[in-house]
Amino acid sequence: MSSKIAFSNAQCGRRSALPQLQLHILCVGSLVIRKTSTASGLRSHKKRKTSSMASSEVGFETATAPPPPVDDGERLKRAKGYPYPRPDSSFVYINGHTYEFNDSQWLGAGGLEWLKTDTPQGHLSIAQVLKNHGTEWKLTKEEKLTPVLAVGSNAAPTQLARKFPADLFADGVVIPVLRCVLPDFDVVYAPLISSYGSCTATLEYSPGSAVAIFVTYLQPRLLQRMHETEGAYNLCELTEVQLQIGLGLQDYRKGKVGRQIISTIYQYNHQNGSLNLPVEGFPQNVPIAIKEIKAVDRVFPALDQVEMQLACKHVLEPVLTADNGEAITPTPAPLQVAESQMPPTAATGEANGTSSNRTSSNRTSSNGTSSNGTLSNGAQSKGQEWSQNRGGLDTWILSNLNDGQRRLKMVKALTHLAKPFQYGSSTVMQALGDLYSENVS
Repeated sequence: MSSKIAFSNAQCGRRSALPQLQLHILCVGSLVIRKTSTASGLRSHKKRKTSSMASSEVGFETATAPPPPVDDGERLKRAKGYPYPRPDSSFVYINGHTYEFNDSQWLGAGGLEWLKTDTPQGHLSIAQVLKNHGTEWKLTKEEKLTPVLAVGSNAAPTQLARKFPADLFADGVVIPVLRCVLPDFDVVYAPLISSYGSCTATLEYSPGSAVAIFVTYLQPRLLQRMHETEGAYNLCELTEVQLQIGLGLQDYRKGKVGRQIISTIYQYNHQNGSLNLPVEGFPQNVPIAIKEIKAVDRVFPALDQVEMQLACKHVLEPVLTADNGEAITPTPAPLQVAESQMPPTAATGEANGTSSNRTSSNRTSSNGTSSNGTLSNGAQSKGQEWSQNRGGLDTWILSNLNDGQRRLKMVKALTHLAKPFQYGSSTVMQALGDLYSENVS
């Protein structure tokens, strides 16, 4: 029997993508910076005032890697918590600690040590923070920092702590993590249930949208380690993009530009692309955006982690009851979703991803909720029972965690509902792991 999923108006109004710039110099207020195709340092011709944000105020000052959870409650918390909390601002990750700084200070990775941050010990430079940690910022002339997009959990301090534990990096770990806006893309769910139980992220082309993500700047040894933690993903090189470094969505919507704009960037994309599910109001299966990751002008329906787990449980029920041991192709009917989970285009009969001229009163905010915070009268319709019946979700997640063969069977089934990455200017540089990988315990 088939079944569909329903979503709500959790998006902002559309805005056109930035035009291709022909000039190689960008003027940002009184600061002139050079447009580059890589993440090289910027040339500043006039200093701007700097400010900083206190990491201790938002609770990200430490992110010590927790031991692999053995308690079911902790395992469920981790599975449901993806993509995990992260600061709202740019930050430097140092040995499990997170030090936030104002984007206006960013002049490229070459100026890392001069960044200022608020700490319990006072307003310090990163150079002073590194000294307090007994860690050196080691980068030889031959070494280069590689910028890699963090579209999912790789921007979360707790996940970085899991991936870069102290016992593997006795000399310390230093990772600049810059917030950014990537026009014409969105972050959606991959056809994967990870070994730690979460539905994970991948990038998808979405002309006219803009998504708030992060860039990690990795030294060679850290880049190699990051590769080792990515199972069933490809390292891809994206070209002809306009990645706005050091910019938040709020300023992006005001027409501001980033501290740096780069046109080539690396990122990890799932080897099978994005998971596409049938959703009422859409003529064909569509990617499902990750609601926890903010975006403007989103054209895909959006679910949070728990809602996506429920959707997968609903879609995969026939797979679990099938007699044969082979993966079968699920054939769910369209999912009905609440209005707050649907893009405005779907509500006006334009769910095919084309632009809409809806007024600001009908737009949705960047956090995935409708502008007036309400749901439609039909939001609790019978067709949404898949999202209301949460009683068996914990058991379902724990079964995935405890039975590797069961999880693999479901992942194989999800790949039958996947579509390849739709962006044309993407080159696969390296395949990392496969469906069997369990690289982050």
